[in-house]
Amino acid sequence: MSKTRLFLVRHAVAAPHPEIAEPDWPLTEAGQAQAHDLAMSLGEEAIAAIWSSPYQRSVDTVAPLSKRLSCDTQTHEGLRERCWSDVWLEDFLPHLKRSFNEPDFKLPGGESAREALYRFEAAMIEIAVAADGAPTAVGTHGNVLSLFLRSLDPRVDFEFWKNLPHASVFRVDWDGYFLWRD
Repeated sequence: MSKTRLFLVRHAVAAPHPEIAEPDWPLTEAGQAQAHDLAMSLGEEAIAAIWSSPYQRSVDTVAPLSKRLSCDTQTHEGLRERCWSDVWLEDFLPHLKRSFNEPDFKLPGGESAREALYRFEAAMIEIAVAADGAPTAVGTHGNVLSLFLRSLDPRVDFEFWKNLPHASVFRVDWDGYFLWRD
């Protein structure tokens, strides 16, 4: 097994709206600029594969990188954002904060932090094994990304998520296990 570098990318700024299904939320103009900047910075890396959540905001965030590197983007359902509820929530922050302390807490129709983390970790392992040493970019979402990073460093908490910039990149290595050094 070869050591694999994974570049985990939080999607750029999107436009949530109660009348648009979450998977279809588009990037804002600022988000489109962030995606372009991301392509310029990550385009200098020797990235051989690009994966993304199937959600539009994630796909659109890595699209300029895909174009710059002439590398198709593959989607993986396991990289999607955590499902909070089957109804629109005006304010999900109290629930998010609670879930960092109670990993099995979930709202009706939603998934717990633990369920989202296990789904995301399984996808990451699958992608890392398939990469077999090839540097790989992975487009995803803030909550599942924070949960994953928390599994690697318990200092990651609600405040970390709250301050997590859109279009931020985290380098994680895979060599049979994940290692993140901030």
